Amino acid sequence: MTRVPHRRIICICLLLILLFLTGCGTSKAYPPSEETVRSAAEQLGWTLQSDLTASRQAGQMTYTLSKDDRHRLTVNCASVSGKRMLSAISMVMMLPEKPEFSWEDWKDVISLVEAMYGSFSKGELYKPLSGQDMPEPKALEPVTEALPGEESLSWEADCPGGYAKVRWAAMAGQKVRSASSGTEILDWRVHFTVTVFESKESMIQPS
Repeated sequence: MTRVPHRRIICICLLLILLFLTGCGTSKAYPPSEETVRSAAEQLGWTLQSDLTASRQAGQMTYTLSKDDRHRLTVNCASVSGKRMLSAISMVMMLPEKPEFSWEDWKDVISLVEAMYGSFSKGELYKPLSGQDMPEPKALEPVTEALPGEESLSWEADCPGGYAKVRWAAMAGQKVRSASSGTEILDWRVHFTVTVFESKESMIQPS
């Protein structure tokens, strides 16, 4: 039986690791391409609005997606100093009643964030977020006039794939004023925001 030199075995292993890492790097390009976003979006029931895809500078892309006439999602992907950042802002409008929060309602948004950011495994972000206790509602900030029912909820999750901050806010849509009953809310809207950084330490603070 021919014995393979120990040094040669080490070289072969190192070469295989290098090839693996190189392959991962090319398949996880960031910001993700329009084709990558479209494929992930279609699997989750979203439609990519290609005519609204924009890039203001190198290393930054903005994608706009929709589900129906009332549900819109804007995702900003950027690579700043070699570090990834993603911000997804989902808005649902013209709701007839004050919305109540449910993680299931936003699972497709978080799943799309996982796919677009590139370093999360399936469910890696959704599971720790949805497993948290419900926080105490907070008043909207900034707000000029607080109306009954307007509130926000916030969460954080530190995962191997990245650090995320999540905010859900219920806000009044159209309003009418009455001398007898005060302000009446005709419809509601919801903002759901997910912001992801490589780590809590690398979080990019707004200037």
